Amino acid sequence: VSIAIATVTVHDNINPTAKAKNVIIQLDSNGIASTTAVAVNNGSTDNCSIATVVLSKTSFNCTNVGNNNVVLTVTDVNGNSSTANAVVTVQDNIKPTAIAQNVTVTLASGAASITAAMVNNGSFDNCSIANLSVTPNTFSCTNIGNNQVTLTVTDVNGNSSTATASVNVVGAIPTAIISQGVQPGFSQGGAIVLTASSPTAISYNWMNGPATAINYVYASGTYTVTATNSYGCTVNANKVVTYNASNLLSSYVIIGRDEVELEDHVVVNNGGVGVTSSCGEIEIEKYSMVSAPGTFVQGKDIEVKQNSIVSTRINLATPYSILPPFLGNPYCNSNSNGYQCNHSHHNSCNYYNNNGCNNGHNSCSNSHHNGNCNSNNNSPNANKNIAQNATVTITDSIMGQVVIGKNATVTFTSPRIYMKGLEVGDGANVNFAQCAVIKVCNHVKFQKNVDFNKLNSVLVTMYVDDKFEVSEGSNVEANVYSRDEIKIKGKSSTPTTMKGLYIGDEVKAEDYVNFYWNTNTVCSNNNFKSAFIADESGLIKTYFDVTIYPNPAVNTFNVRLFSSSSDAFSIDVYDLSGKLIESRNVTSSTLNEEMGASFAEGMYIVKITQGENVKTLRLVKTNK
Repeated sequence: VSIAIATVTVHDNINPTAKAKNVIIQLDSNGIASTTAVAVNNGSTDNCSIATVVLSKTSFNCTNVGNNNVVLTVTDVNGNSSTANAVVTVQDNIKPTAIAQNVTVTLASGAASITAAMVNNGSFDNCSIANLSVTPNTFSCTNIGNNQVTLTVTDVNGNSSTATASVNVVGAIPTAIISQGVQPGFSQGGAIVLTASSPTAISYNWMNGPATAINYVYASGTYTVTATNSYGCTVNANKVVTYNASNLLSSYVIIGRDEVELEDHVVVNNGGVGVTSSCGEIEIEKYSMVSAPGTFVQGKDIEVKQNSIVSTRINLATPYSILPPFLGNPYCNSNSNGYQCNHSHHNSCNYYNNNGCNNGHNSCSNSHHNGNCNSNNNSPNANKNIAQNATVTITDSIMGQVVIGKNATVTFTSPRIYMKGLEVGDGANVNFAQCAVIKVCNHVKFQKNVDFNKLNSVLVTMYVDDKFEVSEGSNVEANVYSRDEIKIKGKSSTPTTMKGLYIGDEVKAEDYVNFYWNTNTVCSNNNFKSAFIADESGLIKTYFDVTIYPNPAVNTFNVRLFSSSSDAFSIDVYDLSGKLIESRNVTSSTLNEEMGASFAEGMYIVKITQGENVKTLRLVKTNK
């Protein structure tokens, strides 16, 4: 027996069997997630034993959301190793935290909007926010007040949450009314005047009508205006109108108290012809026409003779109530019992009652008349006698008898003129620097071919206590209100043109006379219901008045000063916040100052100052 010693080397060359499984992990509130090799190991084995199990990546963040490939390495105790692949799915299931705040918005042009950023008040997420949205995000005049909105916050991984907030919409719904009236004074055109008003509106728009506060309407119907305020909110107002042209002073071109007589070839081109007396008469003689669209004849007794045409007859007296008040000359002598003294050829005073049927005659009993009804002027030295062919400018307001010679040219500059009587010679031209009211005590007579107020065609209104006569070939553009007769003559070779409204006890157009409306309403002093009254000495010593027209103004407006002072004056324009928009110093020689071309739409306060005299007026400017 012998023994030999040998070394037996045992080798383990068998790799372990690595097995891995996919895992899903969730990000926490800090955006972090992790896993372990143990979690991924899926029962790896070895013929001996496993020493280590190692995972290639165990920590994850927001950038790893989704599937991540990892490697599991298994090593046995003898250093043999093997690997297996797995997928680690990282998920973000944490919703963002939505935080909202209340906001306030103001309507403009009837609308307002918000953004999510305005409502967001620091919303956050464990990863990051991808999108903010808010609903609703637009508002109109129907949303004035508090409105609940929802803020939606969505993170980059599609998680979302919401928060609510309140949106205060600032605005107001305007109110509006429509008032109905007639055109003032002697304005003509046959219109009913609708005026829209609102405490807050800055613009108005009539359906099928103008974009102004005032609408002139000429037919029955329902009229609708839309008023818009500074927020752009609107309201509609409606007015039902019953239109009857014959009840409107502005519809007429001729009104007689007792009688109207249109003799041969007289044409009324627009407007109506009426008589107010319940027993009055209208006679349309041969070849005369009252047939143009919109014309009419209204009186209790209408007679239309050979070859004359009247398109519309209304066999009722013209309403006496539509007549404007007669503004008499305060320098004429008259008694205090409702009588007006006429000239000495009457030797009586004519009393006016409402129906005109039974006018009586009463003798003048005032001792200072000495049995004569002639009116006297308190300033007898103010008579004007203009020579033939002379050119004269008259700046006086109060004067006696005015006689204008043949072919003379006379320009009156005052807006209010008081005179004893007026006679205008053949071919004379009588002009006016501005709109004017003339009050005449006695007779007014225009000879042949007189042009009266044709140069500037401003609005002139005459109140005449006695007769008013016009001879052939004349062109007269003026309203005339006579307490006696109006008599107008024309010829075929030299027809006469009368443009205005003519009111008299009797109105007679003899031959070839054409009547037209005077629709000039530019002047704001066309009525002068508050006329200047003389002081005890019979002289107007001081006066101060201002007008602004047009108002509302579309592009520009005019400031006109009427003052007895020759001092310069200032014009200051302020907006409603009190900010001075424009200031001007103007010389007294300027009759009219044009302003406002650069002004924005809105309401302004216009202050005119001359010495100690101050007048403040309100102006509305619109660009529509």
